Amino acid sequence: MNCYKVFYKEKWIELVENQNGKVLQGMKLEYENGQSFDYAIKLLDTREDLKSIKIEYSNADLLFAKLLKYFKNINAAGGLVENEEGKVLVIFRNGRWDLPKGKLKRFEDEKEGAIREVMEECGVDNLKVTDEFSATFHLYELKGKIVIKKTWWFLMKCDGEQKLIPQIEEGITKVEWFEKQRLDEVLGNTYSSIVQVIEEYKRRFMGTEN
Repeated sequence: MNCYKVFYKEKWIELVENQNGKVLQGMKLEYENGQSFDYAIKLLDTREDLKSIKIEYSNADLLFAKLLKYFKNINAAGGLVENEEGKVLVIFRNGRWDLPKGKLKRFEDEKEGAIREVMEECGVDNLKVTDEFSATFHLYELKGKIVIKKTWWFLMKCDGEQKLIPQIEEGITKVEWFEKQRLDEVLGNTYSSIVQVIEEYKRRFMGTEN
């Protein structure tokens, strides 16, 4: 069964296919039109007890396409960077651990944009993309309207010792190399979308099961 997870603040919406009478756990809505997305967001905003909501439709791929058409789309890219010692580059932004990322420029290639963002936010160069993670999708308010941001994520390698320079104007106060064993510290104080990226990294490249 196809399923899409779209983050909203520290909660998320799951787009799923009808289960032919099977009962899904948690709150669920039947998709009717674009206002179903608005209603789901309203519920997540007003119900503190709700962590997530499922929206059902006959075809999850088509439902996801409807969501992308309903909201304005913003494209971004970022990277999970390893150095030669196997340490992972993390940043501390606005009070939380994070991974370097940012909006793509018009017509910019996703990989090139991800490398540019890592360089700008952390001061590192000599970056090489070696793999790709699943993209994350995030709903948020921009200028009074809800938009959806797609972030492409790439695994990168960084050669040599380099001076780390946080991009202060972007709210970044720290840039550090973390031993892989310390990634749980990041998971304890980060965003849900970053948790998804790090958990995929641990599963695929560290042999760690959730």
